[in-house]
Amino acid sequence: AGTYFPETPKALFRFCRYYYYTVGIIGAAVDVHAAYPVTDIVVDDDDKDLRAKWGSIVNEQFKLKSFLVEAGKDYVTFGNSFISLHIPFQRWLICPDCRHKEPIETITYEFKNFVFQGPCKDCGHSVRYQVEDVTIRDLKRVNLIRWSPENIDIEYNPITGDHVYRYSIPNDIRRYVALGRRHIIERIPLVFIEAIRDHQPIIFNPKNIYHLKRPALAEKNMGWGEPALIRVLKDTYYLMVLRKAREAVAHQHIVPLWVLFPQPHGELNPYEHLNLAEWRGRLEEEIKKWRQDPNYIPIMPIPLGFQFIGGTFKSLDTTPEVQNLLLNILAGMNMPQEFIYGGLQYSGTSFSIRMLANLFSSYRSQMLEFINGFFIPRISETFSIRAVKCHFTDLKLADDVQKKTLLLSLNQQNKLSTSTLLSELGLDAAMELGKVKEEMKEQGEILARQMVAQERARADAMMENVRGQIRAQLMQQQIAGEVQQEMASQNINIDTTRELRINPKLWESLFKADTTHPYYDESGRPFFVINPVSIPETVASLAKALEAANKRRQAEILSELQSSMPVLYELVQGQMQAQLPAAGKREALPRPKIDMRPMPAEKPPRRAGSGG
Repeated sequence: AGTYFPETPKALFRFCRYYYYTVGIIGAAVDVHAAYPVTDIVVDDDDKDLRAKWGSIVNEQFKLKSFLVEAGKDYVTFGNSFISLHIPFQRWLICPDCRHKEPIETITYEFKNFVFQGPCKDCGHSVRYQVEDVTIRDLKRVNLIRWSPENIDIEYNPITGDHVYRYSIPNDIRRYVALGRRHIIERIPLVFIEAIRDHQPIIFNPKNIYHLKRPALAEKNMGWGEPALIRVLKDTYYLMVLRKAREAVAHQHIVPLWVLFPQPHGELNPYEHLNLAEWRGRLEEEIKKWRQDPNYIPIMPIPLGFQFIGGTFKSLDTTPEVQNLLLNILAGMNMPQEFIYGGLQYSGTSFSIRMLANLFSSYRSQMLEFINGFFIPRISETFSIRAVKCHFTDLKLADDVQKKTLLLSLNQQNKLSTSTLLSELGLDAAMELGKVKEEMKEQGEILARQMVAQERARADAMMENVRGQIRAQLMQQQIAGEVQQEMASQNINIDTTRELRINPKLWESLFKADTTHPYYDESGRPFFVINPVSIPETVASLAKALEAANKRRQAEILSELQSSMPVLYELVQGQMQAQLPAAGKREALPRPKIDMRPMPAEKPPRRAGSGG
């Protein structure tokens, strides 16, 4: 607790792993550190098909976002994360005599002394097979491998900055290979089997290992990253001491020990006058009854005294010290306490949030370099897929809201370019412009189709309107023909080219009808125009009116009809002659049920100066 500090990275890693699993707040802080900076991965390329293909590889097949979160736990806990890409292969066994070869899964063999041996199917000789591993170009079988930092050794050259990574094969794998476990020896690379045989470590190909490491001091372990727990080891040790002390106090002092005894009263001394063994049995019986029935009330012959021992946990509790120590641990790990306890509220000028953003920025840069500089080139080279670039979506921090609002306002005021705004939002301006053009083109095509559909519908409506007008004209002609037939059946001949007019005063005197708003002819005389459809009823009504009038009135009406309405006069005369047999009847004149006035479009012109 005072002076000890791990001198080697391996010794430090053991403490880091132990505290990650045993101290809840450290484990939570590591998980937040590992998961929070990892956002969605977006593929940048103009080719839609290529972008979709890489998006499927990155996000669906390899689930790179989840993998980076897992690698981030190693990065924060150990300060280092080692990643390789495993390309699958097919192992073939070759007979040295006849050169016959078959896949290892189809051959009966024995694995002894790190040698594959057995009878050859072709020549029948018992041979030691030669081994050949052939790379399989099957993208679905490719895996990303995380190596335990506790099994890695780094040879770092501080003069040149070069790294040599050595991997010590775990004892479990060594034992499985020595025992000849088929699922291990058929799929493990041959170099691992040879290294186990020779008791040597594996030296990684620099092109097939990527090292994520946290920034560290320039000291003797410069090749390694610095664990986030390195500065809180002392505090964590002190926390474990307090936890152990609280455990001991809880065992001894949290539950008190109750002691019951007979209470002396006055001159009565229970220790002299009572049988204490009998009193104890009675007391135990009463307690038993009370436990069975909490409402039971025991009756004791003498007063009962009690005393408890312990129960002083509250006065010995170290919770305030533990809480303060937990906050110190979070501060030492560069973790705001609100990330763990909730309620994170920071202003745009908060120093803590900007320090955290810078810390995350370094980690995100390394992850992006892993994707664009290691993962994608390796996949592209192995499977002949054109390489692309990827980026993370923007990391949402509290102070970004104000900044983005300000940038958007400046862009609307034409004081900031759109490309700068998009770059600040973590977007590629050229790619976004291309997307906007594509969307505008698609929207234009949709709008054009809508306009074509609207014009087609408008044309259909116009054609339907024309059809309706033609139908109306045909129906009018049909009705006119029916009227003419009806008049012909009644021996009424009407010249439809001549206008049928009637004197308003005569009309009013005969039918007591409204005669306002008449028309005027060229000489200024008023008249009404009779609708040809209602002429038969009008003629019949005039004939009956004449029949009901006296001789003098008949002469006046007929004279007026003959002088002003010759056509109507002829029709009435004909109707009266047809009614002669029924002249003895006197019936009330029916008032016409149909308006005799024409439609507005049929009005004849008024005389100039006739007044509106």
